[in-house]
Amino acid sequence: MIESEAKEQGRRAGVLSEPPRLLDRVTPNHVTPAPFPYLIVPNALDADYYRELEAALPTIDMLSDNDRHCNNRRVDLISSSGRAELSIEQSSNVWQEFLAFHASQAYVNQVISLFADHVPQCSSRLYQEIVEPPWKRSIYDGREASGGQKYSMLKPILSLGKTKWMNNFSQPNTLEVTGRATLALNTPVREQTSVRGPHVDSRHKFYVGLFYLRHPADRSSGGDLVLYRWKAGKSKQRWAANIKDDDVEIIEVIPYRPNSYVLFLNTSDAIHGVSVRSISNVPRYLCVTSGWFASAPARAIGEAMNGEGIGIYAK
Repeated sequence: MIESEAKEQGRRAGVLSEPPRLLDRVTPNHVTPAPFPYLIVPNALDADYYRELEAALPTIDMLSDNDRHCNNRRVDLISSSGRAELSIEQSSNVWQEFLAFHASQAYVNQVISLFADHVPQCSSRLYQEIVEPPWKRSIYDGREASGGQKYSMLKPILSLGKTKWMNNFSQPNTLEVTGRATLALNTPVREQTSVRGPHVDSRHKFYVGLFYLRHPADRSSGGDLVLYRWKAGKSKQRWAANIKDDDVEIIEVIPYRPNSYVLFLNTSDAIHGVSVRSISNVPRYLCVTSGWFASAPARAIGEAMNGEGIGIYAK
């Protein structure tokens, strides 16, 4: 995973104009396949470039008083598309470039290539939608493995009409996915809580990545990413936005460490959450990279709404 010494020296000397990217050091061999495909990249970026990004982070003082004093709440600061709290002019050039690339089609294609061998195997757990005919689309519920009650009841006769599906997961390179990259923070903790318990992200997402930028003054504990799977005997809920702790078991805890990156396919059982963080007056920064299907809402992949003061997440 570590680049050659010559390439590293070239970057530091300014010989190479192309900045480092989050997946420069990753191959498909680094993917853990189960219970859903994911990978962990420690020291994802060149150290000097990471420090440049770290030094250019917007300060929490740029937020409104109300947002700044929320307890352990995620706020989207700047985003390549969709909603965000600050205007793009309030971010540095280095962050604008970083977000632009990690939302680009080139980066989306890189993610798809990394997970290409796993996508067909996960097809039943990825979001699918009927594009046409319209009458069939109207009775199909992509949130349900069966397509929903109406679709299941009529399935024996549905072969009479040709079905066009939104995605062909047997051929990952044909998928239409739009990238998004968002610089965010979790506000300081005045009362010990988790910023988010076990859940699965929006079914319209194809992948999710979390790049951590831990502040040097952050001495708090917890606030780590937790990956889960359903406990044996528990009823599995597809695309569950909130899951009880008693219904899942931990498969891995990924510490919130500086310059680390976690990336996973967003299957219907890609359950993850954040552990309880101890009290601290230091915010926690992260960059969220995500890929969205064409069915995604405008608030995610529509025109950028930076600076409209709508970047805070409701609990």
